[in-house]
Amino acid sequence: MADEKKGGVAVGKRVRMTKMQQHIILAVLIASVITGASIVFSIYFVKYINFNERVMAEKSEAISNYNQTIKNVGICGSPSSKNADGTVVYTDQDLAKCQPELLNVETLSGTLRYNVMVGMANNVNLESVAREITSGGCYGEGGKRIDFVAEYSNARTTEDRANVLEKMKVCSSLRVVPDALPAKENVEALLASLNQLFLLYKNKEPISLSPAGGAISTSISGVYALPVNLRIEETAETTTGILDNVERSIRTFDVSSATLTWAGQNDEGVETTLELSASAQAYFTTEMTVAEEEVTVRATDKKKTSSVAELNKKVTEEASKTYDKKVGN
Repeated sequence: MADEKKGGVAVGKRVRMTKMQQHIILAVLIASVITGASIVFSIYFVKYINFNERVMAEKSEAISNYNQTIKNVGICGSPSSKNADGTVVYTDQDLAKCQPELLNVETLSGTLRYNVMVGMANNVNLESVAREITSGGCYGEGGKRIDFVAEYSNARTTEDRANVLEKMKVCSSLRVVPDALPAKENVEALLASLNQLFLLYKNKEPISLSPAGGAISTSISGVYALPVNLRIEETAETTTGILDNVERSIRTFDVSSATLTWAGQNDEGVETTLELSASAQAYFTTEMTVAEEEVTVRATDKKKTSSVAELNKKVTEEASKTYDKKVGN
């Protein structure tokens, strides 16, 4: 009987110990789960905060770049506020009120618009080229040079400003730049431009003027050459004058080959007429699109970025490949 009581007590102790062990193990498991979950959530929230900081930093940089672009180009006037470091900040209200056509360009010193519309427009050497090849409207009464910058400043309506800007494009160096290197292949315009150089010298015309095939690629990416053939038969003085006009042209003409022969005599048997047969080429560029910078922000330090320069290079290369296929090179 005593042995049975002792055995019952021992079994009860073991049962209680087993239950206590189970409770301890369960408590340890619950604590482990809570600790693990806390660590996981802590890591998640740390990464989440870091990611948001990266996003906000990239957004701030993008906003700063846009503000700087607006300032550099001269799209809007002075902003209503600045950052603590002195950088410009264009608010939504500033952008809503921004009207580039109504701005006085002379107040935008140092911007692209100022450099083009004031700096380049006042370059007499460049501007005179465009004025001389324009049929009319670039000079006032008595051949007086019109100051388009002053007229733009004095214009009071949007229509008047637009008209002055159009005259600037036609009569100033703004026209010289696209004339020097057009942004598209235009054989008719090239032949007309070359024929104009002949007409400028005593209203002479070539015997023949024709394209010599399609566009060919050059060593410069995105720049192509248009070959032409020409033939003239004039006196030595006239031939020299025409060649001088071609040489002074704002658009480059590279002569690849030329043949000069005497083609006529006067009554005394003296050779007076020269026949010039030449092959030359002018240049043009393909249209290019400026792509915005694309940045992929990731939670880790591995970010895939594409800079503006890289994107523009890719666009130019693709445009060149497409055009090369088009012209058959």
